[in-house]
Amino acid sequence: MKKIIRVWDLPIRLFHWLLVICIVLSFITVKIGGNAMEFHALVGYCVLSLIIFRFCWGLIGSYHARLFILFQALKS
Repeated sequence: MKKIIRVWDLPIRLFHWLLVICIVLSFITVKIGGNAMEFHALVGYCVLSLIIFRFCWGLIGSYHARLFILFQALKS
C-alpha cells in the first residue's frame, strides 16, 4: 500500500496559491490601468496580508512550516 506523506500543510499551500493568484491579478490590473488601479491596490493589500499571515504561521505553525527550518537550511 502506498503511503502519502505531505510535507506542506493546508495553510501553506493556500498561502502559495493565493500569492500566485494575487501576483497574476496585479500584473493584469497594472496592464489595464485606469479604474483597475483601485483593484490593483486591493490586491496589494491582500499580498501584504498574506505575507503577515505567513510570518505568523512561521512562528506558530506546524514543524515544516516554521521559519527556523529555513534558517537552519541556509546556515548549512
